[in-house]
Amino acid sequence: MGGNPASICREIYAETRGFYEAHASALKDAALGFRILYGPPLAQAPVLFLGYQPGGKIAEGGVQHETWPVLSEYATEAWPLAVRLRETLGKEVVERSTGLNAIFFRSKSVADWGRIERSLRRELEMFSLARAERIVRTLMPRHVVVIGLGTVDHLTAGVAETLGTRRVLIKRGELWGAPATGIIHLSGARIRREDRERLAAYLAVQQ
Repeated sequence: MGGNPASICREIYAETRGFYEAHASALKDAALGFRILYGPPLAQAPVLFLGYQPGGKIAEGGVQHETWPVLSEYATEAWPLAVRLRETLGKEVVERSTGLNAIFFRSKSVADWGRIERSLRRELEMFSLARAERIVRTLMPRHVVVIGLGTVDHLTAGVAETLGTRRVLIKRGELWGAPATGIIHLSGARIRREDRERLAAYLAVQQ
């Protein structure tokens, strides 16, 4: 899919602001804002990290409704997930990465999201997924790393692999035209150091 990545992403931000404003009254207390990109819209980045959905805290000033960070927040922030990704893939790779949510609209929890009226929730999800796909097909990353094995199951069919250990560490497949690997959620799962090393070795080959 062609087009200037920054222009297309600015268009998606504008569409999302309009869509959110039109639906905020129906969402009531569940209207918590949205988050799209976690880094700049880099074409053919070595990695695009894809999370499922942002949490329920709106950033002060609402800048996240307007644009993306100048640098990948997976490279600059101190969240447990960002730290683990730098440890696993290496800081240099993460600095050249970007990130995205599959569902743009914030929720405090999966349970809270599930309490939104079904047809409205489905509309929010379909709006997000169509635009997440457009971003991925525009940026054409060399590899999509999907955060969380459950997220893979929501988005595509993946082949489970243990990488020689006793537990499934990855699910391998394709998503929106790009090679994709779903990984165990590094900040939410108890993962042994040797398993993280196996995961790092596997992902290094994919870059």
